[in-house]
Amino acid sequence: MRQQINLFQDELRERKAVLPGRQVVFALLAVSALCVLAALWMTQRAATPRDELLRVNGALAERQASVAELGGRLEARQPDAALAEQARHLERRLQHLRRLVDIASRPAADAPLSTFVAGLGRQRPQGLWLRGVHIGNGGADLVLHGSVIDADLLPVYLEGLGREKAFAGLSFGELDIVRGGDDGRWLDFSVIAGCKHGGCTTDGGEVR
Repeated sequence: MRQQINLFQDELRERKAVLPGRQVVFALLAVSALCVLAALWMTQRAATPRDELLRVNGALAERQASVAELGGRLEARQPDAALAEQARHLERRLQHLRRLVDIASRPAADAPLSTFVAGLGRQRPQGLWLRGVHIGNGGADLVLHGSVIDADLLPVYLEGLGREKAFAGLSFGELDIVRGGDDGRWLDFSVIAGCKHGGCTTDGGEVR
């Protein structure tokens, strides 16, 4: 049994979906907008590293210029003679204080060494500093090594020591003064009091 079907009938034909013209236009506009946004986003991503690199290079150039300028200033600076002399003076004062601390830490036989150190500390005329101190026989023997800018300060200093209770009765019997420093701007002195039994000497600048 055969059956004939007429394929040309309208209800049997395959129908194709056809979009209205307005929807097609909206779709094209949407795609175009997405393409523009994507292009802008890609451009921004590519531009950001370049801008950052330019900023870093600019900052680096500024730092290099600052370093070069500072280096030029340091090379142009000349040694300050007054500052160097002040540093040497402070170093001598520091050594003097260290010696006083060393003296104060030594045990005393008859009288506390702090008494003698206190007396030395109260007599500190400007322009005079000690480099060495020897106290022996319970304070009966005293040897001082130091420097002074003005020779007139030395008698004033010794008179001041004589008024200290710790050094009362001492007689300064030996005094040596020589020019000190490369330019002779100060005087080095050594003075001895007591040492009646020949136990002290300033030969070579050392106490014996």
